[in-house]
Amino acid sequence: MADLFGMRSTKALTLFNQVVGVKVLEDLDDFIRTNMLEEQDAETEFIQLKESFLTLMDAKTNIEKAKEQIEQLKPINEIAIELTNIKADLFQLEKSKETAVYWFAQKGVELGEKELEKCKEELQRLNDALTDLRDKEEKLKQEERTISISIEKDEVGSKIKDLEKDIRNLQTQKDNRSRKLDDYNKIARNIKFSTNPSEETFITNREKAKELKHKTQQDIDSENENIRAFKNEEDKLKEDTEDLVKTIKTLQENKNNIAGREAEIRDEIISHIGASREEIPFIGELIKVKDDEMKWESSIEKVLHNFALRLIVPPKYYSSVNQYVNSNNLKGRIRYDKYEDQDYLKNFKNKGFNEKSLINKIEIKPKIQYCDWIENYLESQFDFVCVDNLSEFEQFHEMAITQNGLIKFKRGKHEKDDRPHITRKENFVLGWDNKEKLSSLKKELINLQNQQTENKKAIANKNIEIKNLGIFKDECHNLFQIESMMI
Repeated sequence: MADLFGMRSTKALTLFNQVVGVKVLEDLDDFIRTNMLEEQDAETEFIQLKESFLTLMDAKTNIEKAKEQIEQLKPINEIAIELTNIKADLFQLEKSKETAVYWFAQKGVELGEKELEKCKEELQRLNDALTDLRDKEEKLKQEERTISISIEKDEVGSKIKDLEKDIRNLQTQKDNRSRKLDDYNKIARNIKFSTNPSEETFITNREKAKELKHKTQQDIDSENENIRAFKNEEDKLKEDTEDLVKTIKTLQENKNNIAGREAEIRDEIISHIGASREEIPFIGELIKVKDDEMKWESSIEKVLHNFALRLIVPPKYYSSVNQYVNSNNLKGRIRYDKYEDQDYLKNFKNKGFNEKSLINKIEIKPKIQYCDWIENYLESQFDFVCVDNLSEFEQFHEMAITQNGLIKFKRGKHEKDDRPHITRKENFVLGWDNKEKLSSLKKELINLQNQQTENKKAIANKNIEIKNLGIFKDECHNLFQIESMMI
């Protein structure tokens, strides 16, 4: 029936059957969707549509890619065309270059032939002129011979010839003397002698020049001695500077006031036995003068200097230290004490009974295991009284010290050490903080460097002075060597 009535689908028959048999129409939308609309496979159509879209996008991308490739190939094509043109031009230029060789050669031959013709003509002209001049020369020579013969036969002519010969000799002597005079005047001006001298002055100046030469040589020898002294000073300043730099580096590493060979030996020992600086300290880096007693610093340093440079060795390292020290050449001196951990018996008198005691003017680094040991040692060996004047000093039979460094030991021994290296603050060793000492040493280093600069300038000036003296000496020698201008 669908074919007979030309229906596109059987949906119309289904709709007709439903309409005929419908009694109750519940949901119009559902009825229309089910019976009136054609069923379609939306997912399949979506997939086909998606594939068509992707195909179109790929085609679009390929077209754009092809266009971009074409655009990018255009410069290559243009460059290729340009390169072809350049090659053609280059070929033409090479061809022209090869041709130009023959062209220029031909032109050269043509111009050469023209120039040769001109030269031949000029040569002929010059030859003709030369022939004329030779003829004239021969005539003049003939005339000269004739005149010479006439003069020789004449007495006056002979005398003229002798006079001409004498004139030439005198002129030669004059030139020689003028040259000698110029040399003399030049040298005389350099050494501040009078110029254009008489014969007597000339002889006197020669003797003076000889004496000046001898004296100048003595001055040169003296200046050479001065230079040697400056160079020795330069070597000493260089050595002092290197030692000071080394000391500063040691102080910066150790953070205390002890440098020099003692510090190096301590570092060698602890490096060998595996200890630390805190375990084997110098006594000096555990003691310092109190801030309010700094006026006594110099005197206390003199008393405790050697004691401060001693090491404290704990029992566990004692044998190792002995072994190292005994077995090696220390190339210096080291002193050390064995630390014994024990209860120290205090004296019956109270600690620091005399408020002027040296012990009351120093302090021991806190929180260290060696505190009691150092304190006991100081009380037993260095309980000096710090007196204000000589009258008070003389009242004590022993163990007294003045601010100026006069020390009275036990049994009436007196000592005062004012050697420069002892009194210089840079050499003080007490204290566990070396900032002040480093600052002082850095100032000294700057001073040494300035001295080196001044010393180098002095050496340079002396060299210039010696050079000038040498020139003066040579000038004196040259003046003395000039022979008499009367010769």
